[in-house]
Amino acid sequence: MQPPLRTSLDASTDVWTFPGEREATHLLVRGSDAILIDCHRADFAGEWAGRLPAPALVLHTHVAPEHCREGASFPAARILVHEPDAVLAFEPEVVARTLREQTADLDQWGTIFGLEPFGIAGCQTAFPPSTPLPRGGTFRVGETIRAGALALEVIDLAFHGRHAVGFVVRGGAGEPLGVFTGDLLLKGAYLVDAVSCMENYVHDRYARLPALLERLSGLGPVFPATGLPIVEPQEVAWTLQTLAERMRRFLATRVPAPSQPRHRVRREVGRFREAMPGVFHLEQGGNVIVLIDAAGNGLLVDPGPCDYDNPERERDFLRDLQALETGAGLRRVELVLITHYHGDHVDMTHLVRQRYPGCRVATWGVVADVLEEPAAYPCSAKLPWYGLGLERVPVDIRLPLGCGFQWQGHAIEVIHLPGHAYAHCGFLMSFGGRSLAITGDTVQISTAPDTLNLVITNHAAPTDAEGNAGAYRQLAARHVDLNLGGHGSWFEDCGRLYRESLARIEHAQSVLAELFEPGRMREAYLMRSFPWGGAGRA
Repeated sequence: MQPPLRTSLDASTDVWTFPGEREATHLLVRGSDAILIDCHRADFAGEWAGRLPAPALVLHTHVAPEHCREGASFPAARILVHEPDAVLAFEPEVVARTLREQTADLDQWGTIFGLEPFGIAGCQTAFPPSTPLPRGGTFRVGETIRAGALALEVIDLAFHGRHAVGFVVRGGAGEPLGVFTGDLLLKGAYLVDAVSCMENYVHDRYARLPALLERLSGLGPVFPATGLPIVEPQEVAWTLQTLAERMRRFLATRVPAPSQPRHRVRREVGRFREAMPGVFHLEQGGNVIVLIDAAGNGLLVDPGPCDYDNPERERDFLRDLQALETGAGLRRVELVLITHYHGDHVDMTHLVRQRYPGCRVATWGVVADVLEEPAAYPCSAKLPWYGLGLERVPVDIRLPLGCGFQWQGHAIEVIHLPGHAYAHCGFLMSFGGRSLAITGDTVQISTAPDTLNLVITNHAAPTDAEGNAGAYRQLAARHVDLNLGGHGSWFEDCGRLYRESLARIEHAQSVLAELFEPGRMREAYLMRSFPWGGAGRA
């Protein structure tokens, strides 16, 4: 246990910092008045008893288990949290009930992208204190919180955490003396983690950071809840400027690459478009791919048309299959392959089985685990979350990676394609004299190269084993004539697009690494609740 550190803000105001391994708790003291800022241990009261005043208030920059461990350790203190976090802090039973009952608001997907009160698309990302807190009060951004001679102004720091705030210590004349910044940054100009910076399924809050850091300039010493204070003016200025510049360099890697002319379509059959003879892809954002051989045997990949605004979607999906029967020679679907567990890729599986008795469902064993036992995997966009009355997808054949599974004489190789989700695979095969890669949502580009794209709530991290760099590296090493991706995407200039995408991703990852402490970038992207080796923050 490290001894507490004392930082004097003026002649009568001190901050006592109690550092932990990865957290820090701060006690702001002026005379006999004290305020505790965040609390990563429950035994502080005994440690400073008789030496420092007991706090009248306990304030939280955000609500998270690692920063709300005071429990009932300070019975005379009132606990205050940001008003939007009150339920998370004080009503764990409401949090649990909300999570149990949460289903997708698909009509609003294009606006909220899976944003929910305590998570993203069915994945819990906000956690209540592990030790229940006594019922306390709330504050709002812009308010001034007082305890005797102490005054703190609440400022918006919603970056690490959807409702995160900071506290500016004000002197007798209103001048800033220092600022408590929660998990906004670390000493050394680093971010704490990436998980807590997710805004929704698609977006993060990275673009907000430079302006937030600029706002902190001139507020005095910085007291993170994640490590040692940053006290000297030159170090404060360097930290804020350096972290902002590192973030700007990373944001520049997200500029889209120029698009190329669209690929040609052979013909249309109902809602399907033919990419090459016998290979049909459902357009309009759907995920259904069908291969039909000369005898009319069919292989269907990812039975999910993704048309949730259509009240007759099951009827229209069956019409899609009928169109292939009458217009493309399909006699039966013998095999369904699934790239990953998301509901929009599997929610018509039962209809395929009903229409084609004897049809088998196959996927990589890791994907099958999630499809058959979704409650055991705390990830986003699983089938039950869609609220369609479908709970699981039985899998007939569990495929190992690299296997040469056969369909009508065609060898199908299973490869791991992480980045969009850890439990995500792809399929390599030859058909009609051409080499095909079926890549699901990990590779869903069409005319322009990809860049770093990680869906954190599906277990994705910037490593080859867990990120899209590894997916593109595998594909770039193969000869592929046609790439069939999710949501209507497909392209033919595969080698070039794979190589250019990989180069952009590797560059983005090298810049991204500057934002985190050396050796901790993977940890920053993983949640402890993930079952596939997650070692990050809760």
